[in-house]
Amino acid sequence: MVLGCDGGGPDLPTERVSSSFDFSSDAFPFANFGGIANGSAVSPDHMARMFGKDAVCIPGGDECRLTPIAKEYLRAVNDTIRGGRCEGFAILSGLAARGEVDLTPFGGNDAQGLSIDNNRQLGAEIAYWYATQFLRDVVPQTTVPTDAVGAVELLHQEFRKEDHAMYRVGIARLDEETGALSGGHAILATYVAPGPGAEQYVIGVYDNNHPDAEREIVVDAAANRWTYQASANPDDPTTVYAGDPDNQNPLYLASVEPRQGTHPCTFCGLHADDDADLAQLFGSASAEIVAVHPSGARIGEQGGRHIDEHEHGHVHPSFTAACHDCRDSSHVVVPHHSTAGVVLEIRPATHAPVEDGLLVPIDARYFGDGFAVTVEGVDLAGIDEVHTLDVKANGDDVTFTTSPPEPEDIAVLSLAVELASLEQLFVEAVLRGSEIARLLIDPVVGNPTLRVQGATARETTRMRVTEHFQDTLRSFTVDAPTPEGARVQIVVAESVAGGDVVVVLDRDDDGIFEERLLLPDLQVLTEEL
Repeated sequence: MVLGCDGGGPDLPTERVSSSFDFSSDAFPFANFGGIANGSAVSPDHMARMFGKDAVCIPGGDECRLTPIAKEYLRAVNDTIRGGRCEGFAILSGLAARGEVDLTPFGGNDAQGLSIDNNRQLGAEIAYWYATQFLRDVVPQTTVPTDAVGAVELLHQEFRKEDHAMYRVGIARLDEETGALSGGHAILATYVAPGPGAEQYVIGVYDNNHPDAEREIVVDAAANRWTYQASANPDDPTTVYAGDPDNQNPLYLASVEPRQGTHPCTFCGLHADDDADLAQLFGSASAEIVAVHPSGARIGEQGGRHIDEHEHGHVHPSFTAACHDCRDSSHVVVPHHSTAGVVLEIRPATHAPVEDGLLVPIDARYFGDGFAVTVEGVDLAGIDEVHTLDVKANGDDVTFTTSPPEPEDIAVLSLAVELASLEQLFVEAVLRGSEIARLLIDPVVGNPTLRVQGATARETTRMRVTEHFQDTLRSFTVDAPTPEGARVQIVVAESVAGGDVVVVLDRDDDGIFEERLLLPDLQVLTEEL
């Protein structure tokens, strides 16, 4: 993207133009950090603050107990935060510099006067703003992927305004040999200015990995190339991030102000009705995931690069990484076809982490309107393996197909749905050595049905069911029989009404459940939460 002025060339600075960011007061004196420390993880209270208590909390009580779908979303976000909180640093510092967030409750008059040591409240605040990079109603609309010259022009035009926005700059590192995406990082733009040479410009930034002084992205306007010397976290040596027309690696600019306020819970309600209704896709660092729309359009990441073939698709790096040559799965927003759904293709990432010579198992989480589908702990023995997750309709019918499995392979398939009766149901099946697993939930009464084909290690599948009905949350575990070619159904509607939970079995898959199995035979544990 290159912006023009009156049909002429790009509007680039002839002198330094600064934002309202004062490095001596607005930059945090401590560096970005990974792991879970200082209370710096997203919490149920954060979810209530972001989406509203009525949307994500079970009624009753002062503390927020998350609904099953909201709990899955919380897990998805917290799985990404372990690589670092650079997005939270960038957004919070930008908002505080504008006076939009009061920092005095955290122990100082400004960012420079704060300490993170034993400051759980500040750690939690940074985690909250980190999580805003996944807001489906804001981020796709406010993130501007732009080339080097376009970034300088956009910031030049914005910073000249009296009441200008503050901009987070997202960058991604490409592997020098393969060109594949690796580490992502988020920094805050502080000024634009002419550079040291002809047709050179600089974008000043506050880099939370190196908080001691302002740093600069260097732009070569003639080559339309940007370069930045940085590290994915403070403990790593710096390395070069770069983008130009050849490698097609943009800068991701996003204004910080729209992240404020309460946002609609886009994964809570039953209102998807066309391709403009979007679903959200999270993956682990070890996975590349592509969503295949019924039209054939593909959205996601494959071979270390982004794919976005649908007008309503959106994909960009998650701006966090555990090390300079590590990666975190890209954040993907996809159109969920309200009738046909989508198919997810799951592959090992180009830079998938390896432990003890084996690829780290993958996770994938898909959030639509009123449902969540997750598959976790999938072993990928080879780089060419492809698993598929077929998500139908409103998420009450999912099929997970593995590559030919080993008997000891374990995967967890989970499905959480909001039913027409406004209750939520969560079903989790622990699969071992299975090639195909289909999990369905009756959209009216909520009875889950599981069919497993190719089970090579055992004839039972452990299933956990959590039901949310009005102000009650109840969970039980079933060791369900899953003989080859049969279907097993757990009848949970009776438990909601206070009766027994039963399991029925259709051994020949003819649609008739012939056997009714009692709880003592299935070792069911029921508990009130």
